[in-house]
This record gives sequence, C-alpha cells and structure tokens, in this order.
Amino acid sequence: MSGENRSTPPAGGEQSERARPALRIVKTVALNMIPGYPLYGAIRSFKRSTEPGAAVISDLAKRLPHKRARRRARSWNQVMEARRESRNRAVEAGAAKALPQRLSVIRRRSLQAKWVFLALAFFALCRALGYATSAQWTGVVTSAFFGMVCSLQIFKFEYRLRQMETGPKNPDKPLMSAREFLRDRGFVKHFFNPRIEWK
Repeated sequence: MSGENRSTPPAGGEQSERARPALRIVKTVALNMIPGYPLYGAIRSFKRSTEPGAAVISDLAKRLPHKRARRRARSWNQVMEARRESRNRAVEAGAAKALPQRLSVIRRRSLQAKWVFLALAFFALCRALGYATSAQWTGVVTSAFFGMVCSLQIFKFEYRLRQMETGPKNPDKPLMSAREFLRDRGFVKHFFNPRIEWK
C-alpha cells in the first residue's frame, strides 16, 4: 500500500498545468473584447517580428560611410557637350539607335505627351465631379488619384519644356531645378498652358 501511494503523482500539479492554457484563452478573449486592443496586439506583434531585421539594417547603416552623393547641376552648354560626346561615341560604335534625339523631336514629343495628360486630367476631374454628385466616394477617390498621376506627368513634361526654353538664354548658368520651377511666379500659367500655336 505504501509503495502504491508513493508512485502516484500529486493531482494538484496536473490540475494547475491544465488550468494555465485555459486561463490564457480566457485572458486573450477578455483582452480582445476591449475596443482597440486587437489593433494594439497586431502592432505589437509586428514590432516584435521586425525588431531583428531593423537591428541588422541599423548595424549595416553604421558601417557604411555617411556620404551622400549630391547631384551636380549642369548648365546648358555642359548638356550640349555631353550630347555631342554621346553622339560621337555612337557614330564610332556604328550604333544608329544609340544616337541622341534632336531637340526638336524631344520638344515635339514632350508637347504631345503634355496634351494627352492634360486631356486625361480633365477627364478625371469630370469623372470625380460625376461621382461626387451621386455620392459614390470610392469613384471620387480613384478619379482623384488618377488625376494626381496625370498632374505629375504634366509637371514632368512642362518642366522639360521650360528647361529647353530657359537654357539657351543663359547657357553658362545651371539649368532650372524642379524646386525653382515650382517657386516660379508663372508656374500655374505654364502648368495649364497647352502651348497650342495657331497658324
């Protein structure tokens, strides 16, 4: 009898071990019932999973030299000289497709691209107004996003055209930067100007 009693493990330890998962489940359910806690838990788990990678990235950033390569602004003459050198290399290599395009071709294609994106931006504006009148806000958001993309393209091609206009006037000065173009007083006029020349 005494041997059998010694070999039997205490029942209190088994009950406490079985109760721990149940307590965890109850705790998790109770916490998830609190408004906003699931979002907090997701953020906390995401933070825990990304901490090792963030530590590795920060360690690599500390080892790299802290030098930022700043893009040097070039003047119109420097751009033309680079175009001539590129053309000479292409002629020597016999690669006709590598020849730089003529400035007149670049200007014409930039102008045509601006016309296309101006028309698309106007279409996006009309579409957004149509969705707004019927209170379809998803269509308003998508139309606004599409209009923003068209606006960026309009800015890109108008900026290129402005550089081609102002560069030959001051060939030794650095070309107009994007920030200078934005600060220009006539920015809005140039941005919406379709540059249609009536003959």
